[in-house]
Amino acid sequence: MRFGCIGLIIGAALTWGGGQQVYESWNAGKKVDMTLAQFLAEKPGVGWYRLTDAHWRLVDAGVITGAAGAASGSIYAPVTGKVPDNKAPDSEVPDSSGPGKAKIRVLLHRSNDAEAERLAALFKETDPTKYDALLSADPTLAKERPVEGMVEFGINSDDKDNDAIKRSFAGELADDYIVITDGAEPAGYLWPLLTLLAGLALLGFTLRGLGKEGEPDAVDQ
Repeated sequence: MRFGCIGLIIGAALTWGGGQQVYESWNAGKKVDMTLAQFLAEKPGVGWYRLTDAHWRLVDAGVITGAAGAASGSIYAPVTGKVPDNKAPDSEVPDSSGPGKAKIRVLLHRSNDAEAERLAALFKETDPTKYDALLSADPTLAKERPVEGMVEFGINSDDKDNDAIKRSFAGELADDYIVITDGAEPAGYLWPLLTLLAGLALLGFTLRGLGKEGEPDAVDQ
């Protein structure tokens, strides 16, 4: 019975993972260019996008830490767009992300151990002068970077990360925020389909085995 349960768990995981990747490839086979305002108007649940007027910076990001307080390598940074010339910097536009502005509605998720450690070291510095010195010594921390990747959903979303994100950005984060995985692309169809079929086959084999175990033994006449 124990091995049957393991088979069910692995089969379900393969089926779910392969099925999601097939779904993503079907719905995000081509990268779509759009502005941040267009992206927020559509609020896509899946897809591959490049936000043409948006950027993110490491210095604005939050770092996910483990139980021991060490950086896990997961970085979440607010996505910021260009403020239209005819609007005040603090007006309610979808690109603002700082205090007094519109809430953060898009985050970029990046996994990079080295950057997470550098960022964590910067955040630990409480002396403003030393903080500014660290920032000046590493221009990449404040560098504006492009926004391109896939919308996170399903198995790609981590509930533990979501809780840490909400704590990190507190009241600045919108309830319906969207996360984009930095640089992510569709997996295609070959391996996802093979994974899906393998999961279904394992589920079928395991369920058939469990069914036979539950059958009563034949009674000799």
